[in-house]
Order: sequence, then structure tokens, then C-alpha cells
Amino acid sequence: MRTDSSIGELGSFAIGFKTFYGGRLLIASSATATLFFMALLRGLFWFALFIVFTFCFVVLFEYGPGGFAKGVRKEYARVKSFVVKQTQEIAKTKKNR
Repeated sequence: MRTDSSIGELGSFAIGFKTFYGGRLLIASSATATLFFMALLRGLFWFALFIVFTFCFVVLFEYGPGGFAKGVRKEYARVKSFVVKQTQEIAKTKKNR
């Protein structure tokens, strides 16, 4: 067995992917599109979860646990007005072209 670091080691055995499968695809080509879609969906889910938890952390930090519900409503309105304002500015610049 080779102990080359370019192959990768699992415990004391050097195992290469191409050693066992000869470089052939393990799944059908039609399944790769499904895997790509699922990976994209998983990535979007984690990004959305990150945004939600960041928003909750900011609200909790600014308003504390006692004012969390009121703070969520206030910060949501602030974020919503910011997004609406930015989209209106983008629409105006596109009309001026």
C-alpha cells in the first residue's frame, strides 16, 4: 500500500477513490441534476436560517429579552421600509436610462 499524502489516509491505510471504482461515475447522469438542486436548496436553507438568527440576535441585543416581541415588530418594519426604498430607487434608475 502507498502512503502518499496526495491520496489521503484513513487511519493507517492509504485509500484512493480511483483505486476501487476506476474513475467511473457512481451515479447516473440524470441524478446529478437532482443532487445539484438538493445542494442548492440546502445552501439556500442555511443562508435563510443564518439571516433569521442574525436578525433575532440583533433584536435581542438591542431590546433585551423583555422587549423582544416589540423589537421584532419595530425592526421588521425598519427592514421592510429599507427594502422598499431601495427597490424604488432601482426602479427609478432603470426608468431614467
